[in-house]
Amino acid sequence: SFIVMGGLFGIYKAAESWVAKIPDRIHEKNIEELRSTLEKELSKFQITEENLYIKKIESFELFQKSWDCMRDSVKTDKIAEKKRAMEAAQKHLNEFLGKAIFYCDEETFKRVLAFRKFTNKYSKETSSSKTESAKSMMIMADIYLSMRKSLGYEDKLDRDSFLYLIINDWEEMKFKPEYKEAYEYKFDEYY
Repeated sequence: SFIVMGGLFGIYKAAESWVAKIPDRIHEKNIEELRSTLEKELSKFQITEENLYIKKIESFELFQKSWDCMRDSVKTDKIAEKKRAMEAAQKHLNEFLGKAIFYCDEETFKRVLAFRKFTNKYSKETSSSKTESAKSMMIMADIYLSMRKSLGYEDKLDRDSFLYLIINDWEEMKFKPEYKEAYEYKFDEYY
């Protein structure tokens, strides 16, 4: 009888231990299900972010193509070549603008709008001054810097960094009155 009592007590304690662990097992199962769900959602999010990043780069490349065509138009004295280059520049810019609303972050989009407003204002005039031309380059530099930031670069580049790349003699040009005025100009009215 003592042995039977000991056996029953052992069975009771085992059952009690097993029943006590049920909430832990349920909790562990819930945690595993949650972990699995979160991993799946994170994977989907990463794929979405990667696709967005690729689309952003593709749209930024259209802006670069437009810029390249604009530079080509300045390099030639032949009217037909200038016209073709500017038509190509406008085509790429329009494609970029169509995608900008979806793929540009807010800062870049605001700078693109400022560029558009600025160029629209001065394209209506029959002749734009060297200062207006220099100002448009400053806005473009700001757009490029904003694009870099949007792509995740956390560097210390400024307008000078960009302008050294696009203007051969920027070191001398930046002291000319029209460039100095353009560099210091605040585009707040366009933002």
